[in-house]
Amino acid sequence: MVIQASSSSSTTPSSFSARDTTTPPIIRAASGHEEIYIFIGGQGEFMVDDNRFEVTTGSVVRVAPEGVRGWRNTSNSPLYYAVLQVKAGSETVKNTIEDGRGVNRPVIW
Repeated sequence: MVIQASSSSSTTPSSFSARDTTTPPIIRAASGHEEIYIFIGGQGEFMVDDNRFEVTTGSVVRVAPEGVRGWRNTSNSPLYYAVLQVKAGSETVKNTIEDGRGVNRPVIW
């Protein structure tokens, strides 16, 4: 899922004013899930507990379930990001490239 935090005045959770410098659009803690935020466009500010830092295209942020997080757009352009959510303590998939098999056919681009 890709979310756009836009500069519109909409009140939906995925939109907020780009010039709102007082309150992030969402301040929350997850319920038993780790979250990984991947910023794929734009510029903003992210908060985890009492730590605030800049995020831009290519930034990746991991937040533990108990971490209080929030973010905001700090520019006039949209802020695009994707969120991956994983249940805390779940077993890591231990497969590697060896679990696949080669296919004997030409590649046509």
